[in-house]
Amino acid sequence: LVLACEPASGLVLVWRDGQFHFAFRVPDGRVPVAVRALRDGRIVVASADEEGGALDLVDAAGRPIRALARGGTDPDDLGDPEDLAVLESIGPDRRTRIVVADSSGTRLAVWNLEGDSYGAFEPAADRAARGS
Repeated sequence: LVLACEPASGLVLVWRDGQFHFAFRVPDGRVPVAVRALRDGRIVVASADEEGGALDLVDAAGRPIRALARGGTDPDDLGDPEDLAVLESIGPDRRTRIVVADSSGTRLAVWNLEGDSYGAFEPAADRAARGS
């Protein structure tokens, strides 16, 4: 399985066994910036928009399952995602962690597949600038 983001068209492209299978749009017309597949076929997509972006869980066909995070200014919100990594655990969705590099790559924020935030790691200078 190979997944790729095509920001110019707003599509996530899916290849299997060396052949193009299909493409899908992320919810709400956002621009996909990072995508990872889970062992069970579901897909995690980070996307960008004017409000700070989003993190979504979609099924193997690209249909939305749930929003994991939305853009905003609160510490638990997403802030312009750049990339993501999946630390997958066997068992319930709450055990798998999604780590997102956002805020121009200066912060790492963590959620699980149920959408629970585990906070963020960011340089002390950035925290001081935000006043937190």
